[in-house]
Amino acid sequence: MTIRNLPALARTAAFLFVGLLVCPLRYFSLAQENIIDTSWVYAMNLVPLLNLRFGVDVIWTTGPLAYLFHPLDIGNNLVNGLIAQAAVWLVMLWVMADLVFLAAVPPRNLAAFAVCVALASPIFRFNFMGVENLLLLAILTLSSLLLLRPFLWRRFLLLLLLIPPILLIKGTGAAIALGILGGLFAALALRRDWRRVFAGSVVAFAAIPLIALVCFRMSAGTWSMGPYLQGLMEISSEYSVLLAGDGPWDEKVRAAVVFAAFVGLFVMAFRARQTHWILCLSFAIPLLVSIKHGFVRQDIHTVNFFCMALLLLGLLLLYTGSWRFNRNFPLVLMLMVAISLQSIQWRLGWAYLWDVSGWNNVQSIAGALDLSATRAKFTRERPPGSLPVLFLDGPMLHAIGQRTVGILSPVLIYAAWNHLDLRTMPVPQGYQCNQKLDLIDADWLEKKGPQRLLVEWFAIDGRHPLGENPATLLSIYKWYELELLESDHLLLRRRDRPRAVRLESLRTETIDISKGIDIPDSAEPLFVRANFELSPLGRLAKVLYHIPEMHMAVSPAPEAESRYRVIAGSLASPLLISHLPTNLSAAATLFDGRPTANPKLMRVAFSGPGLSYYQQTCQIEFLRMTSSER
Repeated sequence: MTIRNLPALARTAAFLFVGLLVCPLRYFSLAQENIIDTSWVYAMNLVPLLNLRFGVDVIWTTGPLAYLFHPLDIGNNLVNGLIAQAAVWLVMLWVMADLVFLAAVPPRNLAAFAVCVALASPIFRFNFMGVENLLLLAILTLSSLLLLRPFLWRRFLLLLLLIPPILLIKGTGAAIALGILGGLFAALALRRDWRRVFAGSVVAFAAIPLIALVCFRMSAGTWSMGPYLQGLMEISSEYSVLLAGDGPWDEKVRAAVVFAAFVGLFVMAFRARQTHWILCLSFAIPLLVSIKHGFVRQDIHTVNFFCMALLLLGLLLLYTGSWRFNRNFPLVLMLMVAISLQSIQWRLGWAYLWDVSGWNNVQSIAGALDLSATRAKFTRERPPGSLPVLFLDGPMLHAIGQRTVGILSPVLIYAAWNHLDLRTMPVPQGYQCNQKLDLIDADWLEKKGPQRLLVEWFAIDGRHPLGENPATLLSIYKWYELELLESDHLLLRRRDRPRAVRLESLRTETIDISKGIDIPDSAEPLFVRANFELSPLGRLAKVLYHIPEMHMAVSPAPEAESRYRVIAGSLASPLLISHLPTNLSAAATLFDGRPTANPKLMRVAFSGPGLSYYQQTCQIEFLRMTSSER
C-alpha cells in the first residue's frame, strides 16, 4: 500500500461504513416491552392477510407498504418484508456509491458525512419505522448532488422514483420529500435555470402521481387512492391535538440552540459566498417538520429532530471546502454536534452506541441470513415478565371460541397471544381524534362489527376508555350486550338487532368553558354535545406546534371527581355524560342495558393548559336518551 492509495481506501471505507448504517433490514417479534406500539404493528401486519383496504377498512398514520418494513412472522409477511427491505438497501447503496465514487467529494468530507450519518442513525430505526428516513436521506443526497455537482437527469429521475413509495409507507415522509423537491426547484429558479425548472416540473407532475397510483393499485388492490389520502390527512392533521405532550423546558432550549446554530452555519456560508448555502432551500422543510414531529409529543420523539439536524449537517459538510472560511464556523459546528449528541443520548441511554457503531444492523443482517433460526427464536419467545398478563382466562377464551373479536383497548396483541380471530376498527387504538373519524368507527361497528368485543379499562394518556370516542360508544351500546365480566376484561356479544335508542334535544346553551356546568336532572340518561372552536392562537399553534392537553372532570359530588383527558373535536358527537362509567363494573352495568343503575353524575367541568387555545365560549347541547328495551 502506498500513500497514493490512501484516498481510494478512505472512500471504500466510508462507503462500507455508510452502507452498513443505511441497511434497512428489520423484523420483529411480539415479545416487546412496548405493547402499545407492538399492537399497531400487529394490526398493520394483519391488513394484507385480511385483504383490508387503506382509506376504507384501515385509516392509520402509515400506508399499505409500511408492514413490509416492520414485518412479523405472520403469513408471508416476514419473507416479503425482507425482499422489500433488500430492494431499498440496493437503492441506498446505489445512491451512496454515486456520492462516494462519482461525485468528486474529498475523502475528508466523506468522513465527516459518515460520522454524522452514524450519529443520526437512530432515526433509521425509530419506533418500528425509519425506512422513510432512509429514503429521505437518498432524496436529500440526490438533491444536493443535482445542485452542487453537474445536473444529471438519471439522478433527478431516481429522486422522483423514490417519492411515491414513501407516500405508501408514511404520508408525512412524502410531504417532506415533496418539500425537498420544491426546494430543489426553488434553488434552480434562483440560479435562473428555467429550462431545468420547467422540464423537471413537467416530468415530476406527470410521473409522481402516475407511479403512486400504480404502486397503490399493486399494494392496496384498488385504484381508489382518494380515500387513503383523505384519511391520512385527517389523522395526521389532528395528531398535534390527539397526542400532544410537553416535556422538560431545557430540552426545548437545547433544540432552539441547535436550530439557531444550524441556521447560523448557512448564514456564514452565504456571507462568505460559499456555494453550498443554497442547500438551505432543500433542507428547510425536513428541518422544520422534524421540529414539530419531535416536540408535538415531547418524549422519545425528540430524537427525530436532533437526528435530522445531524443528518442535514452531514450533507452540508460534504460540500464545505474548508472550515476556515469563517473563524466561528468550527465553534458553532462543535456546539451543534455536542448538544445534539447529549440530547439523543439522554433519551436513548447508552444503547445509542449500538446504533452509532452499526452493531444493531450487523445483528439484523445475521438474523436475516439465518432466517430459520430467527423464526425458531420468535416461536419460543414469551411476553417479558414486566408486562401485565397478556393471556386471557379460560372462561373468557371459551366464551370467545372461534368467533371474530374486536378489542376496545390500545393493547391489541391480546389477539396474537391468545390466537383470537381479530377484527380491528378502521381507526384503531383510540386514534379517532375528531368527529369524522369517530363516526367511521361507529358506522363500521353497526355494519361490520365482530361477533364479540373485548373491553379493557385502559386508554392512552389518561383518556376515558369509553368516552374518548362518543359516537363509537353509542354504537357499541346499540349493538352489543354484556356476556362476561372478569377482573381485567369485559366481554360483549353482538345483538341480533340493535337497541331502539333515540336522542332527543333537551336544551341548548352557551357556556364559559372555564366554568363548570351542572348536568340537568332527568330520569333518562343524558348526553352532551359541545362545539369547541379554536381561537386564532389555537389554529396557529395546531399548525406550527401542538395544542396542550385538555381535561374533562365529571363528578357525582364536588368532593368525588374523576378527571380524564379529552379531545375537544370528538365532543361534537353526543357523549353519555349523566351515567358515564368510571370503572369496568360500571361499564358492564351500562352494556347490560341498565345505564341509570350507575351513579348519577351531577357536574362536568373542563380544565388544563389546552383550554386557553379555544374560544372562551362554547355552545353545548344536552340530549335525553329514550329506549324501549334493554
